[in-house]
Order: sequence, then structure tokens, then C-alpha cells
Amino acid sequence: MASEVLKGRRILIIDDDIAIATVVKQGLEYLGCTVAHGPTGEIGVEMAKSDPPDLIVLDISLPNIDGFEVCRQLKAEPTTEPVPVIFLSALNETKERVRGLRLGAIDYMVKPFDMDELIERIDIGLRIKGVPMRSSVETEQPVERTEQEEEKLVKPKTAREVDVLGHDKFLGLLEDRYRKLDPENGLLTLAFIRIDQEDQLMGDEHTELRQKIQHNMFTILDELCPDGTLFGTVSSFQVGALIPRKNKYGAELILDELSNLLALQDFHSENEIAMVTLSRGVAEVPSPVIGSAKEFEEIANSALQRAVHSGGDRTVLL
Repeated sequence: MASEVLKGRRILIIDDDIAIATVVKQGLEYLGCTVAHGPTGEIGVEMAKSDPPDLIVLDISLPNIDGFEVCRQLKAEPTTEPVPVIFLSALNETKERVRGLRLGAIDYMVKPFDMDELIERIDIGLRIKGVPMRSSVETEQPVERTEQEEEKLVKPKTAREVDVLGHDKFLGLLEDRYRKLDPENGLLTLAFIRIDQEDQLMGDEHTELRQKIQHNMFTILDELCPDGTLFGTVSSFQVGALIPRKNKYGAELILDELSNLLALQDFHSENEIAMVTLSRGVAEVPSPVIGSAKEFEEIANSALQRAVHSGGDRTVLL
């Protein structure tokens, strides 16, 4: 649970709105975080440099230097460059969101916001970056690890390690997991994800690029999804993820994070694609409108089609 993951984490809030900073601070401290507040960009940068936190929640509309400049300075400094940054801003234009992500932030939330969603996104952000829990120098000694353990800690997963199923096997295991789901305590979410730039990626000459995009999608999903998630290739442009123990809203956070991280990857040199975007459709069981594995698949596909037909680059939940 997020409350356990966040316990002991050190979070820095950089926001000149005292009321919002107080709400976020109190919510995170309730979960066991240590929270510091920088009321201006300059103060926040100095606080981060002097004692780098585990994660930074950053506003954009700050006096003197704005949040974009704060993020640029943090990412230019070796001690703060690895610290994950989540923008929390009233600005809701696509250009601001893209600018923030290209500066190195891992996420972008819009005010007014839901505190539970912010907590989930902080939890995901820490796991994406693999931020280790910082122990207290006064109370704990460094942990001795073998070379094999150290390698596991520092070596990121690669797509070669992700078990990606073919279409038929993926749907077969979907049916198997659906039949075995405990209707009282079980929870299973099916997500279908489609590349929006299908027209630009048609043809054999783009096969390698399509495979690279899917390779990167699976790598990111493997980092974000809980253990036990099944991944499958549905087509050259569509993949699936069967996610246990997550409701559709939790899956939405994962898919939005996938979209944010994939948008940071530049495929322009290989094609006329400046940025890859994704349509995402999600369904969950148990559900009063789903009575079979086939209906589960159909509802998730229907959600995906709604996302595609509404312009793409979004998540639809059914």
C-alpha cells in the first residue's frame, strides 16, 4: 500500500500558496513522510541542494523564478538531478504539461487536485525512479550486501526480462485468471493500449520502429505494474496488460504515467514522429455488467475505442 511505501520518505514542497502546501504537508505527514516547504523557487532550490529529498512537488506559478526554471536548475545540478519532480499547477494547457515533462519532471498534476491521487502519483514516482529508502545516519548502520544483491539494486529491468505473451496466449490466460478470481476479495483490471500514430507507422519499413516503441512500453509498464501482471502483444499497434490488485482508477494512474514517460522519448530521428502518444482503455472485475472473460475483453476494447475516437492521448474507464 502507498501508506507503507511512503513511510519515512522525505518530500519537499515548493509552492507559494501556503494553504495548498499545508494541505499536502499534512496529508503526507499523516502517512509518515517528513515534509519540508519552500515558499519560493529560490528557497526551494537551496533547500533541495543542501539536503536532497526523495521527491519534490513543484508549483509553476512562483514569484521571481517560476517552476520551469526551478526544475531546470535542479536537473542541471548533479546532487538534485536524480530527484523525481512532480509538477502541481493550475496551468492546464498541453504546452505547459509537455514543457514540464521535457524539463525532466516525471509527472504533471493540475489544481484543484485530489489528495489521494497525488499520494498515488508520488508513490508511483518513487518506484519509477527506484528511490531507495534513506536510513537515519544517527540510528542505523549501512547495510552490507553481496555483489549479486547490489547488482539487483542498481541494474534496471530491460524489456528482454519482461515476459510478453502472444495474442492467443494472453487472452487464454485472461480467461483462466477471470475464472479463478475470488468474487469477494479479488480484483483484476484489463488495460488495452494503442499507439495513436498508426497512420505514420504503417508498412514494413517501420516494423523496427514499431517494435522499439512496444519494447519501451513494456519496459515502462513492467516498472509500474505490480508483480503478477500479464503483458501481451495484441497487434503491431496495440498491447494489453492484465493487472492484479488494482482497480481501474489505480490502473489509470499507471497508464497516465506510461504515457508521460513514453512522451519523453524522442523517436524523431527515426521517423517523422516528434512524440508518441497512446490511447488507453480500462475495465475491471468484479463488475455488475461483466459476466464472462469475453465480456471483460469486450468492455476493455470498447473503452479503448472510445479513447481512439475521441482523439487519442487519453484514458477511458468503463
